[in-house]
Amino acid sequence: LYPRGQSKLMSTRAPPSAPTLRPSYDEWRDFALYVRKITPEIAHVGACLVVPPAEWRHHTTTHKPPPSDEVKITPIRQHMAGRAGKFQGTMEWLDPQPLTAFVRESRAASEAAAGLPPEELD
Repeated sequence: LYPRGQSKLMSTRAPPSAPTLRPSYDEWRDFALYVRKITPEIAHVGACLVVPPAEWRHHTTTHKPPPSDEVKITPIRQHMAGRAGKFQGTMEWLDPQPLTAFVRESRAASEAAAGLPPEELD
């Protein structure tokens, strides 16, 4: 298949160079659509360099996440029962609660269970 002394890893052909694409501002506004449009053009190369239009400006986010005491999560408590390789799992959805309260309660439960044998844990 390959000439004597040459493996398939040793190719004399240079890989194709990645094209540089310069979309218009209108194309850039819907970047996902632009990517779908250019994919057939660059598929044989596997990569490209996309240069944003001169009019484009990077917007830093002004959104600030809420303080962690305002973040609500819905914890799921997992209960497992069984033996000899056969187990049944039950999931219990708990009421939404602040993240900080959940972390505090979880840490307290973990510390209380430290050192207990598995038979006494639930």
